[in-house]
Amino acid sequence: MADEPKYKRLTRARPRSRFAIISTGNSSLWLGPDHVLCIDSSGYTENYKRFYFRDIQAFIVRKTDVYK
Repeated sequence: MADEPKYKRLTRARPRSRFAIISTGNSSLWLGPDHVLCIDSSGYTENYKRFYFRDIQAFIVRKTDVYK
């Protein structure tokens, strides 16, 4: 088997909207060797998006009301 990328979980799977009565799905972030992988999951499908470090210009981190 070929070497598969090793991923580290950055976030837990969380509902996309906390104000929705019925959740439309979950999202989670994973750290790969040269990219960040975003997984959007619903009950039937999963969508994967890769963001390569060479293409990322900035990360913005801020405290939210939930964190306070």
